[in-house]
Amino acid sequence: MNILVRAGDSLWYYSQIFSLPLRQLIEANQSLASNQLQIGKEVSVPGYILVPYEIQTGDSLWDISRKLRMPLDRLLLVNQQLNPATLKAGYTIQVPQRIHEQ
Repeated sequence: MNILVRAGDSLWYYSQIFSLPLRQLIEANQSLASNQLQIGKEVSVPGYILVPYEIQTGDSLWDISRKLRMPLDRLLLVNQQLNPATLKAGYTIQVPQRIHEQ
């Protein structure tokens, strides 16, 4: 899964909200200067895929993050184009899902 760097983001921060070892993120992004990420650059987050989630009546991003047991910012990172104030039932957002090896 790829995400776009925002102002103030770091690989360390991504390791925290995606519950990944920092070393794993660094190895997956060797072409990036890990100490100074550029806004708008793509960062690979290994072990995750994006799956669609259809907004239900009354849903907010906070509710969805609690229901799916993930940090709110994890949802915001993969839905950067989304304005949370305009969420409506029937809209589809992307949700990061951990891939579990069998």
